[in-house]
Amino acid sequence: MLGISCGYCYRERSDICRRVIRHFCRSNEAATLEYFPELDEFRVLMHHAIHGATSGDMKAAFRQCDALIRVAPSTREKIEALRTSVSISLRFGEIGRAQDAYSAARTLWAENLGASSSPLQDATHAYIDIMGSELTYYTGKATQALRLARRANSRLRAIQPSGSPRVKELYAESLYQLGTAFCNAADLEKAYDHIANAEAVLCDVRAGSPRLRARITVALWKLRNHLLMSAKCWRPSWQRLEGLVGAFEQAYAAGALFEAADALDSLTEYYAFAGNDDECLRTARSAVLLAKQQPNERMRTQISISIATTLLSTQHWECALPLLPGARHLESADAYHREFVSYFAAQHALRLHNFRDARMLADREEDRRENASLGVNRRLVAAAAAHALDRRDDAHSLIDAAVPVAERLGSAPLLRDAYSVAAKVTGDLRFEREAGEVTLLLTA
Repeated sequence: MLGISCGYCYRERSDICRRVIRHFCRSNEAATLEYFPELDEFRVLMHHAIHGATSGDMKAAFRQCDALIRVAPSTREKIEALRTSVSISLRFGEIGRAQDAYSAARTLWAENLGASSSPLQDATHAYIDIMGSELTYYTGKATQALRLARRANSRLRAIQPSGSPRVKELYAESLYQLGTAFCNAADLEKAYDHIANAEAVLCDVRAGSPRLRARITVALWKLRNHLLMSAKCWRPSWQRLEGLVGAFEQAYAAGALFEAADALDSLTEYYAFAGNDDECLRTARSAVLLAKQQPNERMRTQISISIATTLLSTQHWECALPLLPGARHLESADAYHREFVSYFAAQHALRLHNFRDARMLADREEDRRENASLGVNRRLVAAAAAHALDRRDDAHSLIDAAVPVAERLGSAPLLRDAYSVAAKVTGDLRFEREAGEVTLLLTA
């Protein structure tokens, strides 16, 4: 079909192949004109506001958001500016400000754009759905967050193949948002599929957000560190380590310090899962040190909570409590991390052999919107405490409830913990054997 004859000498065939390769390379290059419409004053100001928020100066970030909303040249751009305001507000834990921006965006849509329909309208409406998904995820409303993320993704799926780079990036962001919503809804395999798709979409977007790329990369390797029972997600231990280190380097080089600290948090988990407690402690200290360099209180609080909880499972568990932030700082954290503090208290009491306190704290019913993984961990703490208190029926009932959920979730570290506690409570050698097999998988 290419007209290459076997009678040609190797030089002629080589020249033809070079011309074909050059043609394909040129056809994959995006036309410069494709990006010119994106480079207006509004877009530059928006990127400036987003990058400025990473410095941690909350007041300056909010001033830039307000200025961006004022100079937005149209209703669509104003909604996009309000969406930026929601993201930056949640980044600093300012839930009230984020809710005000979301309400303003919905009002603008209803008054100016709701009556018509077009691909551009769908993209603008997707901004509002993503805002809503971010807000409801932050407040712990998992079902609503998943519904809104699905709706945003559905609006963008049909228009993104022929859309602008900005629409393609928004589609990738909707996939990421949908993935995090599935994580919170306890469907880790679907979460992995959507976040992997987001990574693939971003590969075709030049000049995409480095922060979004970093978030997606960190999330993918974090899931691979958990989904070791899945053939499509499994990676050997050395590759998971390299992937998480690479995710940290990518985020740090892009100036995305929140995502860089999150990567170090995932590395801390990796070492804890593998039983390398000394390296776990060293990485945990690096993550906390990095978080402390930022004046962003929410970042410092959430990283400290996550790191402290991970350290509880190691021989350095006594180093965990000093890392936990005080009560006055918890308001800036999202619902998921606030629930983690409650779980930490129960697990810490179990470590201290305060079994009655551990049982009471693990059974507390103040807010049951937590995700399924945290719910399993609570039951395991309650079962271990009940077993230590010789409440055998209670311990067996808790194990009967926890193990099937852990098996359905498919997280290898969670399964190992569930089987280990079940073996201790029931004395069943099958659980002991399965815990050993999963432990080997975590280090393989």
